[in-house]
Amino acid sequence: NLCENYALEYMKSKFREVIDAEMTSPALAKLRKYDIDNKTDYYHTLYEYLVCERNQTLVAQRLFIHRNSLICRIGRIEEILQVDLGSERERLYLLLSYLAKETDTV
Repeated sequence: NLCENYALEYMKSKFREVIDAEMTSPALAKLRKYDIDNKTDYYHTLYEYLVCERNQTLVAQRLFIHRNSLICRIGRIEEILQVDLGSERERLYLLLSYLAKETDTV
């Protein structure tokens, strides 16, 4: 058993313990509500997009959708949330918010 096999999970668990729910992005709650109201899957799409570091081909494969459909979804997510996913800072904030809110992967 190597330390690096467990280090990331340990850090994520510690992060969840100290992060205040008020510090997370309100955009995630807004997106989850939008999904419920409109029967979409943008919350999960955004998570995969962030985790896959914007690799559109990989995200599309993981979601079992066409790459062009993904591009449309991401554009719609940016429009709904009024965020620029081209911003590294914004992406990091959203990803950390996902990690703080979820006990497991989305």
